[in-house]
Amino acid sequence: MGIWVYQDTHTRPPKEEAQRDDCLFCAERLQELWGEGHRNLHASLRVCPSCGWWCKFRTEVSQGRGGEYFSLWGTCAQLKQLDIADITTPVDEVRQFLAAKYNDRFTMHPRLFEETVGSVFRSVGFDVDVTGYQGDGGIDVVLRDSSNCTIGVQVKRYRDKIQVEQIRAFAGALILNDHTRGIFITTSGFTAGSKIAAGVYGAKGLPIELVDAQKFFSALRLAQRSPYNDSAEWLEQYGDIMLPNIYEDDGPTYLFM
Repeated sequence: MGIWVYQDTHTRPPKEEAQRDDCLFCAERLQELWGEGHRNLHASLRVCPSCGWWCKFRTEVSQGRGGEYFSLWGTCAQLKQLDIADITTPVDEVRQFLAAKYNDRFTMHPRLFEETVGSVFRSVGFDVDVTGYQGDGGIDVVLRDSSNCTIGVQVKRYRDKIQVEQIRAFAGALILNDHTRGIFITTSGFTAGSKIAAGVYGAKGLPIELVDAQKFFSALRLAQRSPYNDSAEWLEQYGDIMLPNIYEDDGPTYLFM
């Protein structure tokens, strides 16, 4: 299941949403999966390659007694209500949801955030073990690269910036668990002192990469698979939906596309 739903309601999106070029949620440039135009008609299906939000519209210009008439039919995806405070929520849906509503990261279940971080690393080729609550001394995720070296990851779903003491404690956990390097990921940021401490440990042979909220968001978006490769994949999920006439004021007029 995806996070985007379409329901046959009579609500009509504003024309700016139905015809937009960038994603309503994450502002990524929309990818056009299907479009056609001839004479006075144009139709288009556009999808966000990061979070999967989509919009579909059709415009038509026709001639009548009173002159030229412009018609616009359109619809767009609605965001499903997803409980990211529930640890049983599927990680694939959480990743897609966060790509669309990243500000909701603070409401996530901490364990689910750890699983999401592990999923992002898994998608870029690492072997991943999410350690959870196993007395690991602060190591939440263990990565193994192609040389079989282990990388310890600590994940903090925080609003406040990470302090220098937390970097020192993390370095100790890396040494005790024989990890070759570390990655500290937070939903917030790092103080100047914590950045200096990470640099000192790196100079002594224990590299610690600091990943703040913005950097993790970038990794999350890069790790997303484009939800649809072509319009056929989109049609498998949504079918040929009805488009409300956005300019109709006396009741909806529908058009299949």
